Amino acid sequence: MNIARGTQSLSASLKTVVDWQDVVNTEANARARVSLDDGPVLNIGSDSSVRVVKHEAAAQQTDLEIGYGKMRSQAQKISQPNGKFEVRTPAGVAGVGGTDFYVGYENNVMTVIVFEGVVRVCNLAGVCVEVSARQMTTIRNGDPAGPGVPVATPPATGSDAISSTNADGRTPGTS
Repeated sequence: MNIARGTQSLSASLKTVVDWQDVVNTEANARARVSLDDGPVLNIGSDSSVRVVKHEAAAQQTDLEIGYGKMRSQAQKISQPNGKFEVRTPAGVAGVGGTDFYVGYENNVMTVIVFEGVVRVCNLAGVCVEVSARQMTTIRNGDPAGPGVPVATPPATGSDAISSTNADGRTPGTS
């Protein structure tokens, strides 16, 4: 894993500090776990690029961008009046207020799977749907119709999302 910081590329290791505007890049067989100051944990899958646009713990303001790849976020409940936790891709935005969810962006399609809580998923034109626990939706880049109607997440799809973003590569509860 490496971190792009401005024009520098840093080789990241355990306890490497990730700053605003840093881009966390993982390689083909690498994954990363990033803990943000106020509790959210980001599990970044292999072959992924995630930029920390903004993270302000006291105000609970977090903006992340996935250029490509997969990320699972376990976000803390938003308690500040103007708090937000958003994940953007070239296809859309997922905004949460305390939940466990997965966002993938591959082949011009954004996939959002919700494990716990509710996630508001919007295309870049502002057409939105609410996705509840055990549901998923997708958005194709540039689709003016917006995200698809949320559907039940097939168990295998949910398991794949978890195992593809866990730092150790395993699905919880397996050995």
